[in-house]
Amino acid sequence: MKIIINLISIALYLSVGIISFKMAISNLFASEYLGFHKNVTKKTWTDIDQSMQYVVIFLMRLTGLGFLMTSILLTVFPIVNYFTPSFIGTYLTPLVALVFCFGLFVSNYSLHKKAAASTPWQASLIASGMILASLLLSVTANIIH
Repeated sequence: MKIIINLISIALYLSVGIISFKMAISNLFASEYLGFHKNVTKKTWTDIDQSMQYVVIFLMRLTGLGFLMTSILLTVFPIVNYFTPSFIGTYLTPLVALVFCFGLFVSNYSLHKKAAASTPWQASLIASGMILASLLLSVTANIIH
């Protein structure tokens, strides 16, 4: 039973990690802002002056690095931790990813409310929930002997 719980936890982490990698690529290599940014600003990319475009791309690169970090944390460490369990791998590593995903949710939801525009707040909330569920599964697996 413990092995099954651990494998479910790993599958949830990997799912969020793979989606995070896709988002990392989208943000790191974007040449203009994403579709939901356009919905918020109600401007096309060319309507924004060039210096502001540089700032937006810079901020997207930072976000992309956050997604990349989350992707690495959730694809590499759960597998390593399965074979060589540790407190850091079981609890602290996913907590770092949870902080990023939950922060993303709060930011996207706030933008959604303030701008009355569609943002991906639901996706970041689901990702946060999946990480939290995996953490709870890890606690459960460690209680089972």
